[in-house]
Amino acid sequence: TQLRRISLRGHGLTGEFPQYVNNGNFRDLNILILAGNELTGTLPDFNNLQSLYSLDVGYNNLTGDIGTIPDLPDHIRIIRISGNNFSGPFPQSGWPEYSQLKTIQMESNALTGSIPCSFWSKIDNPTLDYAWFQDNKISDPCSSGAEAMQGNGKLKLAY
Repeated sequence: TQLRRISLRGHGLTGEFPQYVNNGNFRDLNILILAGNELTGTLPDFNNLQSLYSLDVGYNNLTGDIGTIPDLPDHIRIIRISGNNFSGPFPQSGWPEYSQLKTIQMESNALTGSIPCSFWSKIDNPTLDYAWFQDNKISDPCSSGAEAMQGNGKLKLAY
């Protein structure tokens, strides 16, 4: 229950995404890296992972919507869900003010709908380096909101 880091990148893990990570036993978990495996299933909600500051589940075979991503704590620094099979509409509300976000990567999925203009102001902060959303099925990314972001001055943005 005192586990702070799970880092299993590229280990060939198969099976369902471990829903038990949000069972309340891992309240001190800071880093969850399960990227580059063959995990299937959907994302859990993140309401019991309020210490989490890095989530990387990119390049698996995860499906479903990303409706639980706005439940991540507002102090999170890395959100990577790239290269999966997430689909459905981009969440229109519920996003916190991400004051410490450095990287958000949601590219190469099948997300649909629009990115609300208010979203871009929620993720913009002085530490933001990367915001990647390309290769989805987003109909309206609110280009004006994205282009108004400042990040750390070297922001790499793709939508």
